[in-house]
Amino acid sequence: EGLPHVIEKLEADIAAIHRAMTDPSFFKRPGEQIAADQEKLNEMEVKLAKAYTRWEELESVFTEGPS
Repeated sequence: EGLPHVIEKLEADIAAIHRAMTDPSFFKRPGEQIAADQEKLNEMEVKLAKAYTRWEELESVFTEGPS
């Protein structure tokens, strides 16, 4: 699994949770389930931010070349 695949999967998973949260029935579920999904969303967003940061680091290494 390369970094592009990881980023793509995280973006898809985040989008799926966002779509679920737009459904009014989402917030009719038990509070523990809602909180768990919100925590999962937060964790995925942090992972995505780290993946993008890593992508930028790698990109700068390859575009700058050896020193």
